[in-house]
Amino acid sequence: MTQIEVFKQAATRWLNNQLRQIMGNGVVARLAMPVAEELLSNLQHNPMVDAVLGMFVDTDGNFNIDKLLDKYIDSFMTDGDIRFKWADIAPNMAFLDTLSGNKTIVITADDIRELKDSFMNGKS
Repeated sequence: MTQIEVFKQAATRWLNNQLRQIMGNGVVARLAMPVAEELLSNLQHNPMVDAVLGMFVDTDGNFNIDKLLDKYIDSFMTDGDIRFKWADIAPNMAFLDTLSGNKTIVITADDIRELKDSFMNGKS
């Protein structure tokens, strides 16, 4: 299995965990999570995802996404967490705010570290 495949699996697990934390265990979450899990699973096989991740492969064939994740971790530790609602990203995504109980989404350095650790453990 390539390092990119390992990262896609780690990222999918991480995103599913993030969504579960955001949505909780209510009825809406129980209805929406299977759809979200299916969409995330499908993204693993999307050639555009491979093309984007391929930008982090150096001339020796090493997948250096961990360096990018380190930069995000450092940035979050220095500048603070990212806080947003889906409607802040795009107005047509506002329905996701409703599904999540209108919660503000917070991504921390620890969240990114969790993603990196999952990738690095899967890479070994």
